[in-house]
Amino acid sequence: MSATTTNNRGLDKYPEIPWHVEKYSKAPRLKFEWPGGARVAVLMHTAFEIFSEIQTIPAITHFRNAYSDAPSGGWLPAGTTASYDFSSSIEHDYSGRVGIWRILRLLTKYGIKGTISVTGLCTERFPDAVKEIARQGHEICAHVWAQDIRHSILSPELQLDDIRRSVSALERLTGRRPVGWISPGGNATQYTGQFLAQEKFLWWGDPGKNDDLPYLIEIDGHKMVIIGSRRGKAGINAVELIHRGGQQRELYQRFVDEFNGQYAESEQGPGLIYAVMHADFHTAGLNQVYDDMIQYARRFPGVWFTTREEIARYLLEKYG
Repeated sequence: MSATTTNNRGLDKYPEIPWHVEKYSKAPRLKFEWPGGARVAVLMHTAFEIFSEIQTIPAITHFRNAYSDAPSGGWLPAGTTASYDFSSSIEHDYSGRVGIWRILRLLTKYGIKGTISVTGLCTERFPDAVKEIARQGHEICAHVWAQDIRHSILSPELQLDDIRRSVSALERLTGRRPVGWISPGGNATQYTGQFLAQEKFLWWGDPGKNDDLPYLIEIDGHKMVIIGSRRGKAGINAVELIHRGGQQRELYQRFVDEFNGQYAESEQGPGLIYAVMHADFHTAGLNQVYDDMIQYARRFPGVWFTTREEIARYLLEKYG
């Protein structure tokens, strides 16, 4: 932003308050109870993501993220031109060929419905998998067209176009329009909320990293539920191990510790815990870790396995 403000000692100039502070940072926390007197809600969330595999496209600068020691080796700077990266590209196929099917079997084993973030390009690369997700009754969440598209470097017009393209592709293939949105990495812009309100989404995940629990916002007269998830060392998300190192069994201990803490606190108010799986590296060993998480939570009374859509509809109906 170009505008600056002088501090009260007149020594420095610094940017004005960021765009998100008034709307999201200061959003009031919501006081609520889970349905049926549940103490802790558990969200088994899956990311089913496909990359475009194109390094640069006119008007759209892409980033690439390789999950192995592929030649690309990580994030490429904006505007970088590179040759086609076969190793990274073929590795991303794992999500649609293997990973998502293993996750679906896990959820079916325990009769759990999950929320699955699906990039629009999955409808072209792996349409049978997307249709099976819908057939089994899981929630499909919109998640950009391709995983290496970042709205933060697109014009507002291209951001809205990407949202609409992603949603339309999922609706055409499954017959059901997504009601939730999560940007890759939660990387929203000052326009995202406005566009999602315009498109009548019920929930949005990006701002929710600032709270343990959902909360309500209103944009242009449209109410949405913010339902995020924690990342980094505080999160139960396999992608953090890939990016930062660590043992996959560590995720189970994180889950147990967070669950125990929230269950103890639930005497004062509801708890919510997220366990995030990524289909592109959901191996058999990692699947066992998430299986153990589910088994652990199922030992306790008052635990509600649910989806983000179920939470959003419940909160909007009862507290909106």
